[in-house]
This record gives sequence, C-alpha cells and structure tokens, in this order.
Amino acid sequence: MANVLTLASRVQSVDLIRQISRGFSLFPFILATKLYLLLWFLWFAGRDPLSSVSPAAVLLLPGIDLAVCGAIAIAYASFYVFAKLVFGRFGGGLAFAATLAVHIVMVLFTVVSMKINTVYGVPLDVEHIRSAGDLAVMRSSMWAYADAASLLLASLGIVGFWVFTPFIERTFSKLILRRHGYRILGALAMAIVVYAGATYFQFQGVYTSGLKKNAAFAFARRYRPVPEGADLDRLMENLGARLSQDAERLWREPSLQGEVLSTRPGHAWAEGIARDLNVLIILLESTSSVHLDAETTPNIVSLVHHGLRFENFFTTASHSYAAAYAIFYSDYAGIMSLRNVYAEQMPHTSLFEVFHRSGYATAFFQSGFLRYADYGYLLEDKGVDTLVGAQTTLFNGGGTGWTWGAFEESTVAALSDWIKSNRNDKFFAIYRPVFPHHPYYTPRDPPPFSEENWRERHRNALHYVDTNVGRLLSALDDLGLRDDTLVILTSDHGETVSSYPVGHGLHMSNEELRVPLLFSNRKLFPEAHVSERVGNHIDFAPTVAALAGLAPDEDWRGRNLLAEQFSTRLLYVMANHAHTDALIDGDLLFSFNAASGTGELHEQSKTGFSPLSQDDSRRSLMKRYSEVTEAVRIWSTWQHLRRARREREQSGNDQLFKALQAPTGERDAGADRS
Repeated sequence: MANVLTLASRVQSVDLIRQISRGFSLFPFILATKLYLLLWFLWFAGRDPLSSVSPAAVLLLPGIDLAVCGAIAIAYASFYVFAKLVFGRFGGGLAFAATLAVHIVMVLFTVVSMKINTVYGVPLDVEHIRSAGDLAVMRSSMWAYADAASLLLASLGIVGFWVFTPFIERTFSKLILRRHGYRILGALAMAIVVYAGATYFQFQGVYTSGLKKNAAFAFARRYRPVPEGADLDRLMENLGARLSQDAERLWREPSLQGEVLSTRPGHAWAEGIARDLNVLIILLESTSSVHLDAETTPNIVSLVHHGLRFENFFTTASHSYAAAYAIFYSDYAGIMSLRNVYAEQMPHTSLFEVFHRSGYATAFFQSGFLRYADYGYLLEDKGVDTLVGAQTTLFNGGGTGWTWGAFEESTVAALSDWIKSNRNDKFFAIYRPVFPHHPYYTPRDPPPFSEENWRERHRNALHYVDTNVGRLLSALDDLGLRDDTLVILTSDHGETVSSYPVGHGLHMSNEELRVPLLFSNRKLFPEAHVSERVGNHIDFAPTVAALAGLAPDEDWRGRNLLAEQFSTRLLYVMANHAHTDALIDGDLLFSFNAASGTGELHEQSKTGFSPLSQDDSRRSLMKRYSEVTEAVRIWSTWQHLRRARREREQSGNDQLFKALQAPTGERDAGADRS
C-alpha cells in the first residue's frame, strides 16, 4: 500500500489530466454522430425524432454520453497509475497504447451502432449480432453500408484523440492546477452525474429513435449472455406468468371483421391431385411478390401461365431463420434460438419428413452456407436425404464463390445432376438461392439494368436468380420431367429497396410482408388461375402436403389454402430487429412497435398500406388486435418450451435446456424505449 501511495504521489497531475482529457475527447465525436442521426431522420426519413421533446429538454440529450466519457476518463487515469506502478518507465507508453486502442474501438462501435440506428430506429444490441449469425458471411453486406458519412465520422472520431485532447487538457489544467483544484474536479464529476440523471428521468419512456442513448451504454445494458444451462420449467414459469388464459387459442383467432370462413375468390383443388408428381420448390431469398415482373423475372412469371398464383400470401417473419422454420414446420418460431431450447434435434415433424416417409427422394440445395440462418440445424436428420450448402458445392468443384456462398449456376448444376440421378423415383426437392440478398451483387458484367440505385441493383441480382431458375426448368425439360413435376415458388420474406435504408425487418410494408406463392404444372393447370385467399408461411406445408395426398402432421398449425372451406385467421408477423409485431386481418394490418410503445392500424392493398383515418369505425378493433398480438408473441415462445419439456419428460432426460438468447420481457412496450 505504501508503494502505491508513493507512486501515486510521483504521478504528476498533468499526466492524470492528460488521461482524463483523452477520455473526454470522445465527447465531441459522439455529439457529431448524434447531430448526423438527427439530420438523417429529418431529411432522409422525413420525421422528427424530437417532435415530442421541448427545446429546453433537447439540451439534456448528451447527458448519458457525457457520463460515459467521464467513466472512461476515470478508467484511463486509473490504468495509467496501475501501469506506472507495475511497468515503471514503460507504463506511460503502455497506457497510451491501451487508451488509443479503446478509443478506436469506441469510435468504430459507435459508427456501426449509428448505422444500425438509421436502419432499425434503435442502437446496436447483442440480438442484432446473434441474428446475423456468421459475421464473416455477412461482410459484403456490412461493407455496403460503409458510406462517406460513416467514414468521415469514423475519421473524425479517431483523429479527435489527438485534436480534441490538447484543447480539453488546457481547459482542465486551468481548473485543476490551482488551489483546491481537485475539489473543483469533484464538483465537475458530481455535476456530470446530476446532468446524466436529469437526462434519464427527462427521457424515460420517450421514444427518440435512439438519440437519447449512448451506443456503448445501451449495448451493455441490454446485453444478456446465452446461459450454459437453464431449467426449462423456470423458463416456462417466466413466460407463463405473462400468458393470458386464452392465449392457447388466440394464435388461430378468426377475423375480427366478422368473416369466420374464408369467402374470398379462389379455387379449391381436391387433395391428392398431385400425388403422382414430383415436387420442386423454389424458395427465394429477400424477394417480395411486388418485385416480380415480366422484365425482371421472365422465367418465374412464365410459371403463372400454367399455374395458380396467390395474391395475398404473407411472410411470418422478416428474417430468414424464423420464416424458414414456419415454411418447413408450419409453426411460429417465437423470439428464441430453437437450437438453444431443444438442445438436440427438434421433436416435431418437418415437411421433408412427411414426404420422405411416403417414399420420396428428398433434397435441399442452397447456394448459401448452411450455417447462415442455421439451416443446418433446421434440416439435419429431418427427412432430407441430400443436404447441400455452399461449402459442399464449392468443395466439389462448383467454381468460385463469394462472401455469401456459391454462385447460382453451381447450385443449379448440382441440383440438376441430383434430379437426373433420381429421375426414376418420385422426388421432393428445394432449391434455395442466396441471391438477391443484400448487397444485391450480381456477377454479370454488364448487368441487364442500371446500377444507379438500390432498387435497380436488387433487380439485377433478382434477374440473375431468374436466369438460373430458367436453367433449372430447362433441366426438367431436357429430362422429360417438366410435366411430371409440380413446381412451387415462394420466398422467405420481402425486401425494402424502393427507399433507404434498404434491407428487411425495417417496415411493415408490401415490399417486406407480401411474398409470392404459386403452383405450376401444365397438366394440373392448363391455364392461369389467381386466388385472393389470405394465408402465410404456416399454411405452406399443409397446402403442399394436401396436393400430394399426404396427411399433415398433427402439430402443424397451418391450413390447406386449397380446401373447399377453411377458417379465417389473424396472421402474426414478427420483425424482431425493429422490435415490431403485426397482425394481418384480411385487408387490415395492425402493427405494434415495442420500442415506441405505439400501435397503428392500416388498410392494405396490392399497392401498399395506408393508415386508417381517425374517424374510421374499424379503429375500435385496435385494442383487441393489441391483446392478440401480445398473447401470440408470448405464446409462440412458450409453446416451444412446453414441447421441449414434454419431450424431456417422455424420454426421461432431466438435462437442463439452454435459455432464450434474450429475455422476452426486453421487448415489452416501454421496457427500453429508444
């Protein structure tokens, strides 16, 4: 202790002031990022995030940022003393290197969080990272967001370590290097704490699109590690305490507009009409039905000439993992990692298993890596005879790849070879392209359309997919299997490309929610048919199985959309990244944003969604829509925990199950508004 005191007495005040000044050198940079965010929302997003904040209260916005910089400054000064004690004359250099490294990391993290904030309206949190999966796979998408403003702000932040530190150091020196200087420093520290406290209480429950938050502090506050083992019963109790008594039936709640049985125009087809046909599913990536047209996707559009097209088919989630689960298992995924809940293989039946048990040869060919969206876990040992991702395709000589996986030609060639080898058996196969995923790259040079904006880039990448769909259809023709194969096309979710920012999970819009569903076969559909029946992903598996004359699994939640009669449903949609849930009720869409704590009711059409006027009598349904949305969100998670517990009890396995990646309560309205 004496040595510490002796060293501390030798550390000059100017050295400590320099360390403190380096901590506060982040503050001007953080103010610049907040100013950029404010201008971005005003000019590009067309909304004022501070509309509900008084001019005087705006002055409190940087309070948390100033407190974080103060904490960093204290850490810098403490580490400097520690380094001098342990490493002597080398301690100063070590402290400089460490503080510079921390400064750069903080700058880069703040810039990344700022870009996430412009996309989702909330700062970066751990669920954004976990949902992304393998960040190496997504590096091309991340680089696409590295615009001039981001690079300029990052440069300002890093250079500020040298530019702002001397100015702040001179200011502090005038205050501290005088009699009672450290009392003045203590008073400043107390003032910062009071300022930050005033910020917290002033903006508590006020949605500011992330402007009130400090990126690092918000990330740390919302961070939850994935527990190594959590009791399944405890998890069920946590959710069950918030589960309404009628939640078990609310996921199949009929329309609130009085229509119990669907009366929309649409063709009913007898079960089993495709029992003698092969089944080939094309599961598109990031493609809305509004993106398909004769110029961009001529091969896909040609399928409609001898097919049945659904005009009102919707995704269940605006990210691939949950959407794919709904397609394969006719169920809502909930806000969890199913791998963590079930630990081992999921006990319920997949669409692949239904066809595999009926004697079909089954295959899944994906141009992306199977670790993307955890497709490997969803499909391994679940009735798929041949499971092929980009790693297998590239290893087997499928040409060169890109960050997201293999090029589509390689996947189509491999799938065509598989079909050829199984031509004498009935087969059930899925082709899953990874294009046109963001950043909407196309390997064609020159591309068919201009590259002047995101919409055109997406068109180029989608046209590239369509060309390879044409190759796959030609392979069926060459093998004489086209008339003997039912071709089905859908997509995991749509994509916002008509406005910036681009991507998915951003808006409850036609571009993101409305996805294609079409069935094509020259024998079954001599002419084009259109259905206006309303459905979503959980209806996909029962409908496909019914066409093949196969019984749906008892755990499937969906309906056969081609039946003579079926009940209407409130269709649940989740945009987890944007903290938004929605219900689709015929021509209405109710959306609830947990970050802002607000709900809105829209009327939907093929051209878009428009808010209902305040005097529209249908707005009286909002309270019930809100109750159902909350109930289904909790139930969709709880039901998996119940199923996992049932499986544990039946198998006699008392092992602990992994917990949710993030507590459901974090997404509650008002729990952590931005």
